[in-house]
Amino acid sequence: AIVMFMVWLVFGILGMQLFSGAYRFCTNRLIKDEDECLLAGEQWERWPINFDNIAFAVQSLFMCAMLVGWRDIADRAVATTHQLAALFFVVFILVGNLFLMSTVIGSVLDSFQKQKAQVDGSVWLTETQREYVRTSQLLAKMKPRPQLLVITDKTSKIRVWLFRLCQWQWFDTIIITIIVLNTVFLSLDYWGKPDWLADVLYVANLTFVVIFTLEAIIKIGAIGFRKYWYVGANKFDFFIVVASLVALLPINSGPSVNLFRILRIFRVFRLVNKVKGLKKLFTTLLWSLPAIYNIGSLVVVLMFSFSILGMSLWGKIPQDGVNFHTYANFETFPI
Repeated sequence: AIVMFMVWLVFGILGMQLFSGAYRFCTNRLIKDEDECLLAGEQWERWPINFDNIAFAVQSLFMCAMLVGWRDIADRAVATTHQLAALFFVVFILVGNLFLMSTVIGSVLDSFQKQKAQVDGSVWLTETQREYVRTSQLLAKMKPRPQLLVITDKTSKIRVWLFRLCQWQWFDTIIITIIVLNTVFLSLDYWGKPDWLADVLYVANLTFVVIFTLEAIIKIGAIGFRKYWYVGANKFDFFIVVASLVALLPINSGPSVNLFRILRIFRVFRLVNKVKGLKKLFTTLLWSLPAIYNIGSLVVVLMFSFSILGMSLWGKIPQDGVNFHTYANFETFPI
């Protein structure tokens, strides 16, 4: 914090030297020159954001650091001084914002890791939640995996062939490739597309539905529906297949039909089960839900507190249509 304050102080003083008195405007916005403004009987006033003193300079730098209107601040400096003035703001954002913020975040994470080691888990979890996470992880490791298929002399040759097809080393790779292609085709859709593209997307969607349906049939035929349904990922795949088939039914459009068509997007989440790295990330995310809930609760409390404070301080400021309007004001709590 001390280092950040010193850097901001240096940039603030430098900004005062470069742009002090530069942020002025005439009450008649058509006039840009001070002498002309005064001769016309207008007022030559100061912008609320300026570098006239260290307080205003730090305020202006804060807005630049938050990337709120920094382009307007920089454009004003360029218009009244020199084009190279833009370098001042670029350098400040890189050094005074991104670099220093990364340093602060690194310090926070370092302290977080130390506290995490002390409490044997996550700082953001209660003891009950930590016990829940540990139990979930233990159950996930202890969950028995059923034997997919016991091949005997009585086993159908078709079933054996389907099982070996599922175990083929390229089977999952082909399915992953098809899922990626399906995602690409879904992203090609847009409003007002030509008829030929609509036909291509329809045929592509029909092809993908057939392939995913065949995949489910092959797996069910290989290991049986009971063992197929035992795996949670297969339940999700089966649900997506059924939803895709329902979306193809020749019935009138409606909310329910559109819902099934929207569910096609969730095909991409099948990659979570196919790619080991994504599966680990998704599992970690599930185990982090209690901590996310606690952090979210803290954020809600802070937003609630600052909303009430904003209503108390600025609730009676009239709307000007620019800074305060129907969708941005402090008159009521929801806004």
